[in-house]
Amino acid sequence: MKLIWKFLIWLDIEVNDKWFHGRKETISSRVYRRGKQGKCPLCIWLCNQLESIDPGHCKRAYINDRKRNPNLPI
Repeated sequence: MKLIWKFLIWLDIEVNDKWFHGRKETISSRVYRRGKQGKCPLCIWLCNQLESIDPGHCKRAYINDRKRNPNLPI
């Protein structure tokens, strides 16, 4: 199961990088960061939907991605 989870995280990062010009971060981390800045109503909505399933998901994703890549924007 751990291998599947790692694959899904890798896939999430790759999709964000290739399709949305991300910076080696998960989509959850990106929507948290952009929603926190108030720049993206869609990001706020998506994060709220994820939070209804898993409270704290987006913030945890952001913290984990910052640990993995400290050069991500704040």
